[in-house]
Amino acid sequence: MKDTEIRIIVKEPGCAPVERYIDISDGDGVAVITSIVGVYFEMHCIFEEDPTLAMFVNEDGRRLGLAPNFNSPVGVIVGTALFFRRDDPDMAGITAGQMVTLTRHFELNAR
Repeated sequence: MKDTEIRIIVKEPGCAPVERYIDISDGDGVAVITSIVGVYFEMHCIFEEDPTLAMFVNEDGRRLGLAPNFNSPVGVIVGTALFFRRDDPDMAGITAGQMVTLTRHFELNAR
């Protein structure tokens, strides 16, 4: 792994979450984010117990009719979601504990 790579989770509609490593050498990772979730994206923090666990989703997902992905405290998330750790003002790789939080969330919501 390079110094500019971070661990993320990508959750696509109808699929299990997938761990990936992305290169954020362009400084803020915008090119990588847009290639995964779309050109216009927004950030949400959906876990009260860990406000540093965040996700990017397509800002226009509902208008574009993207497929529902999963339920969250902020409502149904549509389109692909990219999870990462907020390390203001930067993106950072998610931790082992955050992996557990995500795994539990998706297992509970799959039922």
